Amino acid sequence: MRRHLDGLQILRALAAVVVVFHHLFYHLDIRLYGETLTNDFQMGGRGVQLFFVLSGFIIYYIHRQDSTGWAPARLYLYKRLVRIFPLTFLVATGWALATLVMSQVGLSERQPDLATWLTSAFILPPLAKPDPIVIWTLRHELFFYAIFLLGFFSRPAFFVAMGVWVLAALAFPTGLSPESAVGWQLLTVLARSNINILFAMGLVTAILVAQRKSDRDLTWLFVTGIVLLFAAGGLFGMQDFGRTETLIFGLISALTIYAAAGSKVTSRPLVFLGDASFSIYLVHLPVIALLAPFLVPALGGISYLLAMVVIATLAIGLCCLFYMLVERPLIRALKPRKAMADQSKTRSRVNQKA
Repeated sequence: MRRHLDGLQILRALAAVVVVFHHLFYHLDIRLYGETLTNDFQMGGRGVQLFFVLSGFIIYYIHRQDSTGWAPARLYLYKRLVRIFPLTFLVATGWALATLVMSQVGLSERQPDLATWLTSAFILPPLAKPDPIVIWTLRHELFFYAIFLLGFFSRPAFFVAMGVWVLAALAFPTGLSPESAVGWQLLTVLARSNINILFAMGLVTAILVAQRKSDRDLTWLFVTGIVLLFAAGGLFGMQDFGRTETLIFGLISALTIYAAAGSKVTSRPLVFLGDASFSIYLVHLPVIALLAPFLVPALGGISYLLAMVVIATLAIGLCCLFYMLVERPLIRALKPRKAMADQSKTRSRVNQKA
Protein backbone atom coordinates (compact mmCIF):
# COMPACT_ATOMS: atom_id res chain seq x y z
CA MET A 1 0.00 0.00 0.00
CA ARG A 2 2.99 2.30 0.51
CA ARG A 3 3.42 2.85 -3.21
CA HIS A 4 -0.10 4.26 -3.39
CA LEU A 5 0.64 6.62 -0.51
CA ASP A 6 3.74 7.86 -2.34
CA GLY A 7 1.53 9.76 -4.76
CA LEU A 8 -0.10 11.59 -1.85
CA GLN A 9 3.29 12.49 -0.39
CA ILE A 10 4.36 13.82 -3.78
CA LEU A 11 1.26 16.04 -3.79
CA ARG A 12 2.09 17.27 -0.28
CA ALA A 13 5.61 18.07 -1.47
CA LEU A 14 4.33 20.05 -4.46
CA ALA A 15 1.85 21.95 -2.29
CA ALA A 16 4.55 22.87 0.22
CA VAL A 17 7.01 23.99 -2.47
CA VAL A 18 4.54 26.26 -4.26
CA VAL A 19 3.58 27.86 -0.93
CA VAL A 20 7.28 28.59 -0.37
CA PHE A 21 7.53 30.28 -3.77
CA HIS A 22 4.30 32.16 -3.07
CA HIS A 23 5.84 33.86 -0.05
CA LEU A 24 9.33 34.15 -1.54
CA PHE A 25 8.10 36.23 -4.47
CA TYR A 26 6.57 38.65 -2.00
CA HIS A 27 9.75 38.93 0.11
CA LEU A 28 11.97 39.47 -2.92
CA ASP A 29 9.68 42.13 -4.38
CA ILE A 30 9.46 44.04 -1.11
CA ARG A 31 13.22 43.92 -0.54
CA LEU A 32 14.22 44.72 -4.11
CA TYR A 33 11.50 47.14 -5.17
CA GLY A 34 9.60 48.14 -2.04
CA GLU A 35 6.33 46.82 -3.47
CA THR A 36 4.81 43.64 -4.91
CA LEU A 37 5.36 43.51 -8.67
CA THR A 38 5.06 39.81 -9.57
CA ASN A 39 1.47 39.29 -8.43
CA ASP A 40 2.80 37.28 -5.50
CA PHE A 41 2.94 33.95 -7.42
CA GLN A 42 -0.77 33.39 -7.02
CA MET A 43 -0.59 29.66 -7.78
CA GLY A 44 1.30 29.26 -4.51
CA GLY A 45 -1.68 30.43 -2.51
CA ARG A 46 -3.77 27.64 -4.02
CA GLY A 47 -1.30 25.17 -2.52
CA VAL A 48 -2.94 25.95 0.83
CA GLN A 49 -6.30 24.82 -0.55
CA LEU A 50 -4.74 21.59 -1.81
CA PHE A 51 -3.49 20.97 1.74
CA PHE A 52 -7.06 21.27 3.07
CA VAL A 53 -8.40 18.70 0.61
CA LEU A 54 -5.47 16.41 1.38
CA SER A 55 -6.16 16.75 5.09
CA GLY A 56 -9.81 15.77 4.69
CA PHE A 57 -8.73 12.76 2.65
CA ILE A 58 -5.95 11.57 4.94
CA ILE A 59 -7.82 11.93 8.24
CA TYR A 60 -10.81 9.94 7.01
CA TYR A 61 -8.76 7.36 5.12
CA ILE A 62 -6.40 6.43 7.96
CA HIS A 63 -9.15 6.39 10.60
CA ARG A 64 -12.01 4.94 8.58
CA GLN A 65 -11.66 1.49 10.17
CA ASP A 66 -11.00 2.65 13.73
CA SER A 67 -13.33 1.25 16.35
CA THR A 68 -15.70 3.55 18.21
CA GLY A 69 -15.61 4.53 21.88
CA TRP A 70 -13.62 6.65 24.30
CA ALA A 71 -10.32 4.73 24.03
CA PRO A 72 -9.82 5.15 20.25
CA ALA A 73 -11.20 8.69 20.47
CA ARG A 74 -8.58 9.64 23.09
CA LEU A 75 -5.83 8.04 21.01
CA TYR A 76 -6.98 9.88 17.87
CA LEU A 77 -7.17 13.20 19.70
CA TYR A 78 -3.77 12.73 21.32
CA LYS A 79 -2.11 11.89 17.98
CA ARG A 80 -3.71 14.87 16.21
CA LEU A 81 -2.83 17.38 18.93
CA VAL A 82 0.72 16.07 19.31
CA ARG A 83 1.14 16.36 15.56
CA ILE A 84 0.37 20.09 15.60
CA PHE A 85 0.77 21.84 18.96
CA PRO A 86 4.35 21.06 20.13
CA LEU A 87 5.98 21.95 16.81
CA THR A 88 3.84 25.05 16.36
CA PHE A 89 4.68 26.20 19.88
CA LEU A 90 8.41 25.75 19.23
CA VAL A 91 8.32 27.58 15.90
CA ALA A 92 6.15 30.47 17.14
CA THR A 93 8.25 30.92 20.27
CA GLY A 94 11.55 30.64 18.42
CA TRP A 95 10.39 33.13 15.80
CA ALA A 96 9.20 35.60 18.45
CA LEU A 97 12.62 35.47 20.10
CA ALA A 98 14.38 35.79 16.73
CA THR A 99 12.19 38.78 15.83
CA LEU A 100 13.09 40.42 19.15
CA VAL A 101 16.81 39.96 18.51
CA MET A 102 16.52 41.17 14.89
CA SER A 103 14.66 44.30 15.99
CA GLN A 104 17.39 45.09 18.49
CA VAL A 105 20.18 44.86 15.90
CA GLY A 106 18.29 46.75 13.21
CA LEU A 107 17.44 43.82 10.90
CA SER A 108 13.71 44.10 11.47
CA GLU A 109 11.27 46.89 12.25
CA ARG A 110 8.74 44.50 13.79
CA GLN A 111 8.46 44.16 17.53
CA PRO A 112 7.05 40.93 18.98
CA ASP A 113 4.10 41.33 21.35
CA LEU A 114 2.37 39.05 23.83
CA ALA A 115 -0.97 38.87 21.97
CA THR A 116 0.71 37.75 18.74
CA TRP A 117 2.82 35.15 20.54
CA LEU A 118 -0.18 33.71 22.42
CA THR A 119 -2.21 33.54 19.21
CA SER A 120 0.64 31.88 17.33
CA ALA A 121 2.03 29.50 19.95
CA PHE A 122 -1.37 28.19 21.08
CA ILE A 123 -3.12 28.57 17.68
CA LEU A 124 -6.66 29.09 18.96
CA PRO A 125 -6.62 32.39 20.92
CA PRO A 126 -8.05 34.95 18.44
CA LEU A 127 -6.10 37.87 19.89
CA ALA A 128 -4.11 38.95 16.83
CA LYS A 129 -2.89 37.82 13.44
CA PRO A 130 -0.61 34.81 13.94
CA ASP A 131 3.08 35.01 13.13
CA PRO A 132 4.18 33.11 11.09
CA ILE A 133 0.96 33.90 9.29
CA VAL A 134 0.51 30.32 7.98
CA ILE A 135 -0.61 29.28 11.48
CA TRP A 136 -4.10 30.55 10.63
CA THR A 137 -4.71 27.39 8.59
CA LEU A 138 -4.15 25.21 11.67
CA ARG A 139 -7.28 26.69 13.26
CA HIS A 140 -9.36 25.21 10.48
CA GLU A 141 -7.50 21.91 10.83
CA LEU A 142 -8.32 21.75 14.53
CA PHE A 143 -11.98 22.58 13.89
CA PHE A 144 -12.15 19.73 11.36
CA TYR A 145 -10.46 17.39 13.84
CA ALA A 146 -13.12 18.31 16.43
CA ILE A 147 -15.93 17.48 14.02
CA PHE A 148 -14.25 14.23 13.02
CA LEU A 149 -14.04 13.28 16.70
CA LEU A 150 -17.83 12.82 16.64
CA GLY A 151 -17.33 9.80 14.40
CA PHE A 152 -15.79 7.84 17.25
CA PHE A 153 -19.13 7.97 19.05
CA SER A 154 -21.63 8.13 16.20
CA ARG A 155 -20.79 7.89 12.52
CA PRO A 156 -24.18 9.31 11.46
CA ALA A 157 -23.68 12.29 13.80
CA PHE A 158 -20.31 12.97 12.19
CA PHE A 159 -21.70 12.94 8.66
CA VAL A 160 -24.62 15.15 9.72
CA ALA A 161 -22.19 17.61 11.32
CA MET A 162 -20.06 17.67 8.17
CA GLY A 163 -23.17 18.26 6.06
CA VAL A 164 -24.25 21.17 8.25
CA TRP A 165 -20.72 22.59 8.16
CA VAL A 166 -20.66 22.53 4.35
CA LEU A 167 -24.20 23.88 4.02
CA ALA A 168 -23.32 26.77 6.34
CA ALA A 169 -20.49 27.72 3.99
CA LEU A 170 -22.71 27.44 0.92
CA ALA A 171 -25.81 29.16 2.32
CA PHE A 172 -24.19 31.79 4.56
CA PRO A 173 -20.77 32.61 3.07
CA THR A 174 -18.62 35.08 4.95
CA GLY A 175 -16.46 37.76 3.41
CA LEU A 176 -14.10 37.85 6.39
CA SER A 177 -10.45 37.01 5.78
CA PRO A 178 -9.46 33.73 7.47
CA GLU A 179 -5.91 35.01 7.90
CA SER A 180 -6.75 38.05 9.99
CA ALA A 181 -9.93 37.01 11.82
CA VAL A 182 -9.74 38.02 15.50
CA GLY A 183 -12.21 37.88 18.36
CA TRP A 184 -15.69 36.63 17.49
CA GLN A 185 -14.84 36.90 13.80
CA LEU A 186 -12.88 33.66 14.11
CA LEU A 187 -15.98 31.66 15.01
CA THR A 188 -17.79 33.10 12.00
CA VAL A 189 -14.91 32.18 9.70
CA LEU A 190 -14.56 28.66 11.12
CA ALA A 191 -18.28 28.00 10.80
CA ARG A 192 -18.96 29.55 7.39
CA SER A 193 -15.73 29.61 5.38
CA ASN A 194 -15.48 28.04 1.92
CA ILE A 195 -12.56 26.09 3.36
CA ASN A 196 -15.14 23.75 4.96
CA ILE A 197 -16.05 22.54 1.47
CA LEU A 198 -12.45 21.52 0.79
CA PHE A 199 -12.29 19.23 3.82
CA ALA A 200 -15.55 17.60 2.71
CA MET A 201 -14.19 17.07 -0.81
CA GLY A 202 -11.18 15.28 0.63
CA LEU A 203 -13.43 13.13 2.80
CA VAL A 204 -15.64 12.09 -0.13
CA THR A 205 -12.51 11.29 -2.16
CA ALA A 206 -11.27 9.02 0.64
CA ILE A 207 -14.60 7.16 0.66
CA LEU A 208 -14.38 6.63 -3.10
CA VAL A 209 -10.77 5.42 -2.87
CA ALA A 210 -11.62 3.01 -0.04
CA GLN A 211 -14.45 1.52 -2.11
CA ARG A 212 -12.44 1.20 -5.33
CA LYS A 213 -11.89 -2.41 -6.39
CA SER A 214 -9.58 -1.95 -9.34
CA ASP A 215 -5.81 -1.76 -8.85
CA ARG A 216 -5.24 -0.17 -12.25
CA ASP A 217 -2.40 2.34 -12.38
CA LEU A 218 -3.78 5.90 -12.57
CA THR A 219 -0.48 7.69 -13.11
CA TRP A 220 -1.74 9.26 -16.35
CA LEU A 221 -4.69 10.80 -14.50
CA PHE A 222 -2.39 11.87 -11.65
CA VAL A 223 -0.10 13.78 -14.03
CA THR A 224 -3.12 15.29 -15.81
CA GLY A 225 -4.49 16.43 -12.45
CA ILE A 226 -1.24 18.15 -11.52
CA VAL A 227 -1.23 20.02 -14.84
CA LEU A 228 -4.85 21.09 -14.24
CA LEU A 229 -3.98 22.24 -10.70
CA PHE A 230 -1.29 24.56 -12.00
CA ALA A 231 -3.51 25.77 -14.81
CA ALA A 232 -6.42 26.50 -12.45
CA GLY A 233 -4.13 28.08 -9.89
CA GLY A 234 -2.64 30.39 -12.47
CA LEU A 235 -6.06 31.26 -13.86
CA PHE A 236 -7.83 31.99 -10.58
CA GLY A 237 -5.00 33.26 -8.41
CA MET A 238 -6.07 33.66 -4.80
CA GLN A 239 -9.20 35.80 -5.07
CA ASP A 240 -9.86 35.43 -1.33
CA PHE A 241 -11.07 31.82 -1.53
CA GLY A 242 -14.11 32.80 -3.63
CA ARG A 243 -16.81 30.14 -3.77
CA THR A 244 -16.69 29.38 -7.50
CA GLU A 245 -12.90 29.29 -7.63
CA THR A 246 -12.77 27.18 -4.47
CA LEU A 247 -15.28 24.67 -5.82
CA ILE A 248 -13.47 24.27 -9.13
CA PHE A 249 -10.00 24.07 -7.60
CA GLY A 250 -11.30 21.74 -4.88
CA LEU A 251 -12.81 19.37 -7.44
CA ILE A 252 -9.57 19.32 -9.44
CA SER A 253 -7.65 18.68 -6.20
CA ALA A 254 -10.02 15.82 -5.30
CA LEU A 255 -9.59 14.28 -8.76
CA THR A 256 -5.80 14.54 -8.47
CA ILE A 257 -5.80 12.99 -5.00
CA TYR A 258 -8.02 10.14 -6.21
CA ALA A 259 -5.56 9.48 -9.01
CA ALA A 260 -2.55 9.83 -6.67
CA ALA A 261 -3.95 7.11 -4.42
CA GLY A 262 -4.14 4.82 -7.44
CA SER A 263 -0.82 5.77 -9.00
CA LYS A 264 2.27 3.61 -8.76
CA VAL A 265 4.59 6.53 -9.44
CA THR A 266 7.21 7.23 -6.79
CA SER A 267 10.16 9.54 -6.22
CA ARG A 268 12.31 9.27 -3.11
CA PRO A 269 13.24 12.98 -3.03
CA LEU A 270 9.63 14.09 -3.48
CA VAL A 271 8.33 11.54 -0.97
CA PHE A 272 10.88 12.85 1.53
CA LEU A 273 9.73 16.43 0.86
CA GLY A 274 6.17 15.21 1.44
CA ASP A 275 7.21 13.72 4.77
CA ALA A 276 8.82 17.05 5.66
CA SER A 277 5.94 19.16 4.28
CA PHE A 278 4.62 20.28 7.68
CA SER A 279 8.06 21.55 8.70
CA ILE A 280 8.47 23.24 5.31
CA TYR A 281 5.06 24.83 5.61
CA LEU A 282 5.53 26.03 9.19
CA VAL A 283 9.18 27.12 9.11
CA HIS A 284 9.75 28.51 5.62
CA LEU A 285 8.58 32.07 6.39
CA PRO A 286 10.98 32.59 9.33
CA VAL A 287 13.80 31.02 7.30
CA ILE A 288 13.13 33.28 4.30
CA ALA A 289 12.92 36.33 6.58
CA LEU A 290 16.28 35.41 8.13
CA LEU A 291 17.99 34.65 4.81
CA ALA A 292 16.64 37.54 2.73
CA PRO A 293 18.55 40.43 4.41
CA PHE A 294 21.85 38.69 3.67
CA LEU A 295 21.22 36.83 0.42
CA VAL A 296 19.27 39.46 -1.53
CA PRO A 297 22.21 41.96 -1.54
CA ALA A 298 24.68 39.14 -2.21
CA LEU A 299 22.65 37.85 -5.16
CA GLY A 300 21.89 41.30 -6.55
CA GLY A 301 24.09 40.75 -9.59
CA ILE A 302 22.19 37.71 -10.88
CA SER A 303 18.74 37.43 -12.41
CA TYR A 304 15.60 37.74 -10.31
CA LEU A 305 14.44 34.17 -11.02
CA LEU A 306 17.87 32.68 -10.32
CA ALA A 307 18.03 34.51 -7.00
CA MET A 308 14.59 33.18 -6.18
CA VAL A 309 15.61 29.59 -6.97
CA VAL A 310 18.79 29.88 -4.88
CA ILE A 311 16.96 31.25 -1.84
CA ALA A 312 14.09 28.77 -2.22
CA THR A 313 16.52 25.85 -2.41
CA LEU A 314 18.37 27.01 0.70
CA ALA A 315 15.11 27.66 2.57
CA ILE A 316 13.62 24.27 1.71
CA GLY A 317 16.91 22.58 2.59
CA LEU A 318 16.99 24.24 6.01
CA CYS A 319 13.34 23.31 6.59
CA CYS A 320 14.17 19.68 5.76
CA LEU A 321 17.04 19.85 8.24
CA PHE A 322 14.58 21.15 10.81
CA TYR A 323 12.33 18.18 10.01
CA MET A 324 15.14 15.67 10.54
CA LEU A 325 16.57 17.27 13.68
CA VAL A 326 13.41 18.56 15.39
CA GLU A 327 10.06 17.40 14.02
CA ARG A 328 10.81 13.72 13.43
CA PRO A 329 12.53 13.12 16.79
CA LEU A 330 9.80 15.12 18.55
CA ILE A 331 6.98 13.06 17.01
CA ARG A 332 8.79 9.83 17.86
CA ALA A 333 9.36 10.93 21.44
CA LEU A 334 5.70 11.86 21.91
CA LYS A 335 4.28 8.83 20.11
CA PRO A 336 1.82 7.06 22.44
CA ARG A 337 3.28 3.85 23.83
CA LYS A 338 -0.06 2.08 23.59
CA ALA A 339 -0.23 2.81 19.89
CA MET A 340 3.20 1.29 19.34
CA ALA A 341 2.18 -1.80 21.32
CA ASP A 342 -1.00 -2.17 19.27
CA GLN A 343 0.98 -1.82 16.05
CA SER A 344 3.39 -4.48 17.24
CA LYS A 345 0.54 -6.87 18.00
CA THR A 346 -1.00 -6.22 14.60
CA ARG A 347 2.28 -6.97 12.83
CA SER A 348 2.62 -10.20 14.82
CA ARG A 349 -0.85 -11.34 13.76
CA VAL A 350 -0.10 -10.50 10.12
CA ASN A 351 3.17 -12.44 10.25
CA GLN A 352 1.46 -15.43 11.83
CA LYS A 353 -1.22 -15.45 9.12
CA ALA A 354 1.42 -15.13 6.44
